[in-house]
Amino acid sequence: MLLALLRTPSLAPTTAWASTSEQAIDDITTGSEQQVQRLGTGDGEQQVVALDGDAAQAVGAQEPPSPAAKTAGTVARVLVGVTAAGIAIASGIASLLLF
Repeated sequence: MLLALLRTPSLAPTTAWASTSEQAIDDITTGSEQQVQRLGTGDGEQQVVALDGDAAQAVGAQEPPSPAAKTAGTVARVLVGVTAAGIAIASGIASLLLF
């Protein structure tokens, strides 16, 4: 089986690296040099502010939404659902009438 695979031209080892020509590396010269310029004012230093270790990990208690917020969320969900249903029904009717 292995001999049959090696006789296949696409699977047989080739010496393509031996037949390639030499490659030359040429320098590319540009018309102008690149410059690095500082943006902003100051002496180029960054200010680092240390955080308090306890404050960085502090997590506050989550307050449950008020009854008014719950009602507003429910009303918004119902309005989005009714609007989506209206658009779906209208597009269905329009496709039946136009085609």
